[in-house]
Amino acid sequence: MPVISALIVPQCGSLSDVQGQIVPQCGSLSDVQAQIVPQCGSLSDVQAQIVPQCGSLSDVQAQIVPQCGSLSDVQAQIVPQCGSLSDVQGQISPIGSE
Repeated sequence: MPVISALIVPQCGSLSDVQGQIVPQCGSLSDVQAQIVPQCGSLSDVQAQIVPQCGSLSDVQAQIVPQCGSLSDVQAQIVPQCGSLSDVQGQISPIGSE
């Protein structure tokens, strides 16, 4: 399993910092839109960046928390048609680092 802890928000924090925030209530992406990048911006700010070669966050909202597990559980699900989180490591928070 690749280490993706620092990849989700390289300029803000590590995956460990927000893994409990992404699905705090095991709800939908809409419920945690402000939690995924709490120090960068809202999900709306990066919706086109999280899956730049697949589509918008709406396309994978059911995939990001398919079993209401942790980020580790869905690391391969966040971009099911693209690859793993490591494929989008620099894309997930470009606005926060720009």
